[in-house]
Amino acid sequence: MKMTSAEKLAALRCLMAEQKIDIYIIPTADYHQSEYVGDYFKEREFLTGFTGSAGTAVVTALEARLWTDGRYFIQAEVELTGTVISLVSFPVQGQQKRHGMLCHCIRRISRYAKY
Repeated sequence: MKMTSAEKLAALRCLMAEQKIDIYIIPTADYHQSEYVGDYFKEREFLTGFTGSAGTAVVTALEARLWTDGRYFIQAEVELTGTVISLVSFPVQGQQKRHGMLCHCIRRISRYAKY
């Protein structure tokens, strides 16, 4: 039986609690920061169900968000329908804004893990 994104998030949050991790960042990248990655590196897609080639998922104990740019906003809206994951969209030029919001989130808490 296939797990839902809510079940996957619950399992991830259990592991995060065990390891005392407050925030988990899941980019769309491989070891070389490629935009288009092989199946092995599609953790963000596995967790959220979003199949676009650009996006970053951020999970905390209380919320899960997916950042993507304007190219994928409609696709992400459709693919996240019925999940507990909130969509945050920025234009391609707004990547610095996403980075700033992530940094603000990380500064609020002390422990984090990045894939």
